[in-house]
Amino acid sequence: MRVDFLDNAHDMQAAVLGQLGFKTEYIAAQTGLSVGQVLYRLNLRGIRRASYRDGSSASAQLVLRLAMTAARTQERNAITASRRAENGRHPRQRQTNGVA
Repeated sequence: MRVDFLDNAHDMQAAVLGQLGFKTEYIAAQTGLSVGQVLYRLNLRGIRRASYRDGSSASAQLVLRLAMTAARTQERNAITASRRAENGRHPRQRQTNGVA
């Protein structure tokens, strides 16, 4: 069987999962391909999972950026809630001009 990343969903799925850094055994289980077939397809595409793990691939950098953004947002929300609690306001209570 010929490898075709455009017309064969299993080949494309193997490439995408490999690019995302998943283990060979996991990719094989998800696609129905053998471990050797997965490794062959990843090699054809020049996909190195080590690039994902060391953070040098575009996919890894995107995931890291999203994770850092989510962490900063969560930290800001915690600080805001803490400040509101110190001021005696419920986190969802809006302050109005003297009207409760």
